[in-house]
Amino acid sequence: VPMEERLVRLGLHIEKSRLVSKALLVDELTGAFNRKYLKATFSRFISRLERSGESFAVALLDIDHFKQLNDTFGHSYGDDVLHRVSEEIRHAIRSSDELIRYGGEEFLILLNVSDRAIVESVLERVRTRIEEMEFPYDHQVTVSIGYTRVCQTGYTLGEWCAYADEALYKAKRDGRNRVVRYTSAVREEKRIAYVTMSANTYTSLADRLPKEHRRYEVVYRPYEAYSCNDNIEMFVLDDARAQEAKGTLSAVKEQRGKYSHILAVSKRTASELGAIYDDYADGEQDEVITRKIEQWLEKLPD
Repeated sequence: VPMEERLVRLGLHIEKSRLVSKALLVDELTGAFNRKYLKATFSRFISRLERSGESFAVALLDIDHFKQLNDTFGHSYGDDVLHRVSEEIRHAIRSSDELIRYGGEEFLILLNVSDRAIVESVLERVRTRIEEMEFPYDHQVTVSIGYTRVCQTGYTLGEWCAYADEALYKAKRDGRNRVVRYTSAVREEKRIAYVTMSANTYTSLADRLPKEHRRYEVVYRPYEAYSCNDNIEMFVLDDARAQEAKGTLSAVKEQRGKYSHILAVSKRTASELGAIYDDYADGEQDEVITRKIEQWLEKLPD
């Protein structure tokens, strides 16, 4: 084969390999990198920290009320919002920072700097630029951001992300559309875990329901008080209200990543719900439901 043709073939092979590698590491919808890229890049940052002591920051960004946006305007509109927000983040961060789609409407940013003033300046620029974006229907998009400084080895990516996640939930609890840094005070602040059930079920269980938890404030509320949000929640659906509650179940299913949990109280309820439940309680109702709630609370992440 002539040398010229060999060089052309080699060039095409290199370009094809580059495109394949990019496709494997980039999220198709948003254009951000994916988790496979995150794992390798985080390892590279940690190796540098071990060699030279250069620390960095991990930030988690979540689009506020994204589930409501999907329910109101449709999933295609939601996909467009995800794509545009991702582009805006890429324009707002620095060339040395990395943007990864972490899952759903969450993005992770690796900031190649640990100085608090610089980190908060970059993240505040991200938040502000997204808040100022224009969308159809006069709809405004905002984001909540939590971050932590990675300054020592010996911790996993999941552990650092958990710290950033604590700060993210603090941002949401404080009203959303803000940047929060992880601190020990954030760690000690309790999250809210809602348990939603019919008024009749609550009346029969009130004296025995678990009220205390080491990391969560447990709040019981009726179906009528449900609102689509990012709170951790358990639904206890009985015969009387299973059919009426179906209107909220699609929203609950959308929040599966936020540890929502649906408990069917009887065979009839389970039959009406089809596949839309996680657990099933039957027999001695009060005792079983109470035990199921206790088990769910114990499984919540620290």
